[in-house]
Parts: sequence; structure tokens; C-alpha cells
Amino acid sequence: MWAAAALLCTTIASSYLALNYQSRYAQLETDYQILLTDVEELTIVINLKIDYGADEVVWFNNTRMPLDASLLRATQMLVEVEYSSGELGAFVTEINDVGGDPNTYWIWYHYDQDTGTWMYGPTGSDAWTLHNGDIVAWVYSSF
Repeated sequence: MWAAAALLCTTIASSYLALNYQSRYAQLETDYQILLTDVEELTIVINLKIDYGADEVVWFNNTRMPLDASLLRATQMLVEVEYSSGELGAFVTEINDVGGDPNTYWIWYHYDQDTGTWMYGPTGSDAWTLHNGDIVAWVYSSF
């Protein structure tokens, strides 16, 4: 009789804990979905390519960035960036300690999805505001 009572108590306690766990899990799942929706409303997704030359290319695909982030700010959030500011805007001199070689510069491009081509950045990277779905690239190029 004592064994049956102990088994009954254990079964009731286990059932209570399982229901409690399921309830907490459902609440956390709901909270997660709400948070994910909030994050999606406050961020954009971009793809950023960094071409260091010599066949060394790094992609940051499907990367979330804050709304109204500039290309310079987004790059700074992902890698180490050295730059100088002038009347034409920010001029990137090094990315992840790569830079400073004679006649070689960091140039940025954006991918024009309408034409399917890479276009030179028309402004300084600090003035280029990123939008959802943008594909941008930094290329270490010599002239």
C-alpha cells in the first residue's frame, strides 16, 4: 500500500512538472517570436564581401545591421577598420591590418541587382546608407 501511494505521488508530481515545463516552454516560444519580430523591424539584412586580394575573400552573408547603418559603421561592426576623414567623407586605409601598400587602396562597391553588375561606390562609405538586401564589397585594389 505504501509503495502504491509513493508511486501515485511520484506520478502526480511528474505530471505536474511536465505540464509546468510545457507551459513555460510555450511561453518562451511566444516571447521569442515577439522578440524576433521586433528585431526584424529594427534591423536590415545585408551581404558584405571583403576581398583582401591574392584570392583571400571573406563574406558576411545574411548579416543583421541596425536600420540606417552606413557602410562604414556596418564594416566596423564586423571587422577592424582604420580610416581618415576628409571633405569627401571617410577614406578607409586598413581593414583587419591590411592596407598601406603603395598605390593600393580599399575601394567599395555595391551590387546593382537590376543590371547584375558591381558599381563603384558613389560616395564615402560613411555617407552610404545600407538598405535591406544590399550586397556591398570592399576590394583591396591597386591602380
